[in-house]
Amino acid sequence: MRSIVPVVTVLAVLVVGCEDLRPAGVPAPAAQFTDETTEPRETIANPQYRDWASFPNGTSVVHRTVTRVDNAEGETITTTTYVLVGITPDEVAVQIKTATRRYDGFETSNPPSKFLYPKRLPLPPGRRATESKDQGEETLRVGDKDYRTKWYKSKDRDEAGEVFVQVWSSADVPGGLVKSVLRTPAIGKTTTTELLEVRIP
Repeated sequence: MRSIVPVVTVLAVLVVGCEDLRPAGVPAPAAQFTDETTEPRETIANPQYRDWASFPNGTSVVHRTVTRVDNAEGETITTTTYVLVGITPDEVAVQIKTATRRYDGFETSNPPSKFLYPKRLPLPPGRRATESKDQGEETLRVGDKDYRTKWYKSKDRDEAGEVFVQVWSSADVPGGLVKSVLRTPAIGKTTTTELLEVRIP
């Protein structure tokens, strides 16, 4: 289940660009400003930093991720809790804890881990920030609150084939992510992550 969030984050960063991206994800790599050829690398504002830094320490967010496979019984559900534990001008620290119930009923709970999100991110060598052409706006309801979101669609490929991704994000949500859907048609797999709860001290 941990491989899901990196896919969303990496695809969205490369396709969407710097200012409109707000999905949550795993820690971004430390900023590096040159590659092996010492040529300058373009950097972008890290959406993870931006979408946590505007909230106070102790802010928490809960997401639920459900993975289903066509024509298969059961589903795997992971609940992830994010807690903002530190803010500096250069990075934010977020504690992440996950609990998973697999399709076969087996349950696991991981101890909390702390991740650091730098203020800026380098793009891979030769890659420039671009804006997704397949995007729009939509209001999503979470509990008793409506969030105005921006959504983006992108596509990538892994060992199972093409992966289609759609991400809904909002600046009103710590970390930005309101919903994401990953679909891998070749194996009939769909992974949906949705916001469950936001708590702001």
